[in-house]
Amino acid sequence: MPMDGTTHTPIDTKIAALLEGLEANSVIVVVTNASGFIEHANQKFLAATGFPQEEIIGRSLECFGELEPEKRQGLLAHLRDGTEWRGGFKIRKEGGDHFWMEAAVFPSQGKDGLLSHFVTVAEDIGERKRTEETVRLLAFYDNLTELPNRRLFNDRLNQAIIRNLRDRELLAVMSVDLDRFKNVNTVHGHALGDRVLRILARRMLGDLRISDTLSHYSGDCFKLLVPQINRIENAAAVAEKLLRLLAEPVVLDGREVYVTASIGVAIFPFDGEDAAT
Repeated sequence: MPMDGTTHTPIDTKIAALLEGLEANSVIVVVTNASGFIEHANQKFLAATGFPQEEIIGRSLECFGELEPEKRQGLLAHLRDGTEWRGGFKIRKEGGDHFWMEAAVFPSQGKDGLLSHFVTVAEDIGERKRTEETVRLLAFYDNLTELPNRRLFNDRLNQAIIRNLRDRELLAVMSVDLDRFKNVNTVHGHALGDRVLRILARRMLGDLRISDTLSHYSGDCFKLLVPQINRIENAAAVAEKLLRLLAEPVVLDGREVYVTASIGVAIFPFDGEDAAT
């Protein structure tokens, strides 16, 4: 909210009555003056943030809230127009952590008809956000390796093709197949085999660029998207490096497990101009 000053405007009886009614509910309530400085914060807000009241009253709500630039502009536009705004944003807690808050901000006019206060009524939606993040992870990431799954990989590949068509750049798609990995499961058991897969995934991931996407595509198969390569030879160099990394033994519980791999490489646009090809 704007920080134009800290002039205190008495809270009128209408807001006072509203606050009295809201205190009985388990909602967060914050009242600021027309300049965005906090004049009232209920116990729910104090408990959620961990700040004592004396550190909150008189400070701008902006000191505690984080809002994306686009949402912030929309909020300010509503407040300038004296209209209600609804949306979600993060609130800073004492110690630096944050929690998500779903809020409605209502303007209030004084007896003179001028804008005097904003009343923010909100609820902590952190648990909902955590649930949404869990669902997102289940939908787009492999549970075993925590790498992007087939669905997310294909989506990123399609997006990369569109971008590279526009920019006339090359990209590489690699299929990394672990040779006879079933033997590892047979000899050492599936639990140890899963641990080997996780270690190999981290090993490969640690040697790639941020822009690359490594996916656990199926049981013993990984897919790698390398966008924006300058020459075909660059893709070959990446593949050779991965083969060397995968050939190094995995040491678990005092045992050395050796895995080799085969890598197939396709180059866009020479080997195809769509993801399926």
